[in-house]
Amino acid sequence: MKKGVRLRLVISVLIFGVCQPTVAGTMSPKVDGGSSNADLRPSASSTDSNSPLSVVKQSYAAFGRGDIPVIVNLVADQVDWEDVCPASLPYSGLRRNPAEVAKFFSESAQVDEIKTFEPQEFVVAGENVTVLGYLEGYARDTKQEFRTEFIHLFTVQKGKITRWRGFINTAARYGR
Repeated sequence: MKKGVRLRLVISVLIFGVCQPTVAGTMSPKVDGGSSNADLRPSASSTDSNSPLSVVKQSYAAFGRGDIPVIVNLVADQVDWEDVCPASLPYSGLRRNPAEVAKFFSESAQVDEIKTFEPQEFVVAGENVTVLGYLEGYARDTKQEFRTEFIHLFTVQKGKITRWRGFINTAARYGR
């Protein structure tokens, strides 16, 4: 087993408590000026538009287009949404409803300009979807270009995102 595959399996076991996650597919959308050139159509295994994988892919397609209202519409009325990052970043903190999630995206855009956003691998375990990816951006406050991998954890119930956690290497924003 390759080292990267083993690491992904371990992450999935720790996060979801499962032994055999399903790798649902990969994609490499490029966000460039709000447009996405990736095929974000649900795979054959996720043709139900309310399936967790389909909802997650819909949210990423909307992000690639810069269509934040579509993402907010995919968020449940009561949500547990948090980007795990230093409190000094304006988008830190727990969000509990769609209006607060919309504010999260607004605050993120004030601080970081995302130039490349590539969700690369989706791991599905029931209502949970883990997404491994890569992004490049520009931190307006530090005037640093940065590159980092990310992990996004979603829980989707009845076609709505009920939980989201984002993890990136925030030190990359400071040139580290």
